[in-house]
Amino acid sequence: MKALTDRTLDSIHRLILDLRPSVLDDLGLTSAIRWVAESRLEPLGIDLTFAVRGQERRLKPEIETTLFRIGQEAISNIARHAEANSVFITIEFADSRVRLEVED
Repeated sequence: MKALTDRTLDSIHRLILDLRPSVLDDLGLTSAIRWVAESRLEPLGIDLTFAVRGQERRLKPEIETTLFRIGQEAISNIARHAEANSVFITIEFADSRVRLEVED
């Protein structure tokens, strides 16, 4: 029973981390996306340009998680399929919106 309980708790812990990546809490949205881009694209020799426009700020956790996951998936798709030489990532903070743009 103890082993089953330990495995169940480990599974729950992994699920929680998958839902809200700790890198968001540790680094914030822009730094977390930059970190993912650098770690995935630079080893492939893909040049990365990263820009932040407007006044960076923390967002609601669900919005940060969604934007992070969208950026993460776009970066993964570029790494796997795009055969790109360069990637431009821009995060723009405006008064009532945030825009994430990933271009290869």
